[in-house]
Amino acid sequence: MYPSCSNYALQTIKEQGLITGIINGSDRLLRCGHEHKYYNLTLQEKGFKQIDLPNNEKETNLLFSVEHQSHTFNSIYKDSTLNLLASLINDGLYSEALIEIYKIKIEKRDLGDDLIAFEMMCLNAMKMYDKVIYNYSLLDTKSKNSTPILNQLFKSHLKQENYNNIIQLDSVLIQKDKSDFRVRQLLNLVFTSYINDNKLTDAKIYINNNRLNNSDVKNAETALNDLNSIKYKSPTLATISSIIIPGSGYIYAGHTVTGISALIFNSLLAYATYTSFKSNNKGMGVLTGLIGIGFYVSNIQGAGKSVIRYNNYKKQQVIKDFERKININN
Repeated sequence: MYPSCSNYALQTIKEQGLITGIINGSDRLLRCGHEHKYYNLTLQEKGFKQIDLPNNEKETNLLFSVEHQSHTFNSIYKDSTLNLLASLINDGLYSEALIEIYKIKIEKRDLGDDLIAFEMMCLNAMKMYDKVIYNYSLLDTKSKNSTPILNQLFKSHLKQENYNNIIQLDSVLIQKDKSDFRVRQLLNLVFTSYINDNKLTDAKIYINNNRLNNSDVKNAETALNDLNSIKYKSPTLATISSIIIPGSGYIYAGHTVTGISALIFNSLLAYATYTSFKSNNKGMGVLTGLIGIGFYVSNIQGAGKSVIRYNNYKKQQVIKDFERKININN
């Protein structure tokens, strides 16, 4: 997993103190290498790893993505420079395209909103989302309303989980043609922001107000129905269960291997503590007892977090299916 268990524990100790760090580190040890489907992937020097960051940090810039994004909407532009940039971008040569864009800026050549959109496409592809958002804030009103530019801005906000920002920008789209593929993408991104932000009632209102293209309504309604039919599990129930039987909360949360590991660890440590005191080996008894308390408490806390992870996994499966159907990432 990424980061390693030792680095995970050290970071938690540094930010939250020794006791919390030990508890969180123990929970991580129990979970390490199990139930891969609940974690996103990242590509590191030593290969693929499951992302499990401490303290609820964002995973945005670590996520591994396999799709090749051909961003440009036109294959032929009147200006030869734009054709060159489009070719570079569609071939995935984003750094090279940015160099050409910066040359054009230095020469003070005006290629309009297409050049701005191309720059934002490259920055998005290179995961420089903050830069896209900042550059947008510097634009004039006309450029801010440009559909290709808005498309890139929305994608940056979505990657940064700035769902409310996307929702607020829906007012800019009211007068746009919903039959335009790029506008359809923007409207779908607004809908996706509602469901990502758990505003399912508002998402339903958005559909009823005829904000989506008719071709996308069925997929949106299916996504809403699927989200409403998810049987979310209770973190409280998982916590109580793990207090009574260590590991059972993990199992309830779908983390079966972790739950079995927690039960074995806690049972062995409890037995070691008992036998140590029984044989009058108090030093070993105190040591195994303290370690056992750490794993027991971590099993209680970790069970609740695992339920949250399970519930989020179920929700994201529905959202990703909707995004795939409406081709939201291309």
